[in-house]
Amino acid sequence: MWRGGGPYREDMPPNFNGEWIGANAEMHHFAMARHDKGVSLLFFDSLVRFSRPKDSWVLPWHQKYNVNAAAQPVGFPDWMN
Repeated sequence: MWRGGGPYREDMPPNFNGEWIGANAEMHHFAMARHDKGVSLLFFDSLVRFSRPKDSWVLPWHQKYNVNAAAQPVGFPDWMN
């Protein structure tokens, strides 16, 4: 699934687990339910963190990603609840 990693808070959630719609849907690469209904993320500072798909919108992805303004997308699909 991984192709890159530049999620933005405006990214919409995947309609189903594992959905791939192309390179412009960066959050789809991380918001998936794999192991125990989430994924393990490895950050550049060596932190490894378990994340559920809905939590992906409030992680500090990059310097320009404002975690305080990262509003949850309206209407998460049922598979993410």
